[in-house]
Amino acid sequence: MNDKEKRISHFTELKFGLFAHYGLYSLLEKGEWALNDLRLDKSGYEALTKRFSAEKFDANKLISEAKNAGAKYFVLTTRHHDGFSLYDTKGINTYDAPHSACKRDLVYEFVDACAKHDVKPFFYHTMFDWFTGRGEMNMSEYLQYLRASVEVLCKNYGDVAGFWFDGTWREKGDVWELDKLYSMIRKYQPNTIITNNSGLDARGELLHKDIDCVTFERGRPDKSISDAHGTKIAGEMCEVIQSHWGYAKNDINSKSMSNLLGSYLTSLKYGANFLLNVSPKGDGSLRLIDRAVLESFATWHNFYGEAVDKTRFYKNSNGSDDFCFINDAGEMFIFIFGVCSGGDANVAIPNDDKNKVSFVGIDKKITAMEWLDNSVPVKFAQENGDLTIYPNKFEYGTDLIVRVAKAKVN
Repeated sequence: MNDKEKRISHFTELKFGLFAHYGLYSLLEKGEWALNDLRLDKSGYEALTKRFSAEKFDANKLISEAKNAGAKYFVLTTRHHDGFSLYDTKGINTYDAPHSACKRDLVYEFVDACAKHDVKPFFYHTMFDWFTGRGEMNMSEYLQYLRASVEVLCKNYGDVAGFWFDGTWREKGDVWELDKLYSMIRKYQPNTIITNNSGLDARGELLHKDIDCVTFERGRPDKSISDAHGTKIAGEMCEVIQSHWGYAKNDINSKSMSNLLGSYLTSLKYGANFLLNVSPKGDGSLRLIDRAVLESFATWHNFYGEAVDKTRFYKNSNGSDDFCFINDAGEMFIFIFGVCSGGDANVAIPNDDKNKVSFVGIDKKITAMEWLDNSVPVKFAQENGDLTIYPNKFEYGTDLIVRVAKAKVN
């Protein structure tokens, strides 16, 4: 493998990551685009730096919760479109966290916590900003400012696992001088993953030759990443729990765990990672809904982590959403949806329709099969390349949305 193939291979093995959108906008409780969409006065917005104390931003606790949830990498918004930086810009400007009320370099704290918990640090960075950007500089001056800002991140925080850029979709063409930006990053961080969000209108598209990872923002991939591009490339779906990326107090439209888990598994099925966003409040603490979702992912991974770790897609079922993963150790994992929790007929929902699952074209002989959640043997039949599984319900008190069987194969 060449260097690009190696870093992409390592990245795709991570599979599950967390995203955090945190900045001045979090204080307004109206989402990350508040400055632009609410047409706020820039001077009034800048005054938020006097209130940005981040007194409950605890990077160690945040990364610990991410680790417990099964996340192996974490993307933090070092600078979003409002232009405010969570890192020390080293004199480029004073519109940053160390010059705000918190007087701390939050990116340094984040990187330090990632190292303690063995979680890979990724840096989100905007490509444009409403504060320092085109309104005050011409494009050439702005791009020099942008590259200088990213260079600070490259040089002062150790090994950066990845850069996650956002905003080139705003202006098409070669206006962003991406060759200069990417070559500068490679000079300092040769092993970093470069992702540049293609936006809602170009999901899964490879828009530059030096990109390592294509994005599916809030859209599930529907085909193999490598098949779609005919080359070794990573993919990533990023998803919000509610409707906004940044904290929005009045947004109560939360996605179900079933929805989020379905997106996660669909991403893995097509060879893409899954990046789940959390939205810290203005003081830096996590919302209850975020913590509840992380706790649910932790429970799911505690049961089924080995089914997604170092495994790859193997086979779809015949006529349903069910599928199999396989690993190099001679183990197959069969994911079966629609299995309900068992129990007394007065409390349990009947589930008579899911009485069997069929797979065709199985070219491996199965010698044994058991449920991963309780190690109980699974009833199955195999004849030539046809496999039929007869699911039974979760035991009462358990419902993990998808039931996973582990099979030993020759």
